[in-house]
Amino acid sequence: MALKINEKRYPRDDEVVWHDDSINSAIGKLNSGEDVWVCSKKLSLLIKRYGKEVLVEPFIRKRKVIFRVISADSIHKS
Repeated sequence: MALKINEKRYPRDDEVVWHDDSINSAIGKLNSGEDVWVCSKKLSLLIKRYGKEVLVEPFIRKRKVIFRVISADSIHKS
């Protein structure tokens, strides 16, 4: 389920791609049009590997900054 831009919904811990997680599943979710939550360390790697235009929104959660990454393709479709 894709959220509207600027809609606030904080993810569960298992929905966030943290420093030690793999980003392959996150790329798969972006390809299928889902939003992805990543930490700052994985953000640049995800954008480079995904290779398409994305929208990035920062959130502060538990005193850490996480980012919601939305595929630009899913924005243009809605």
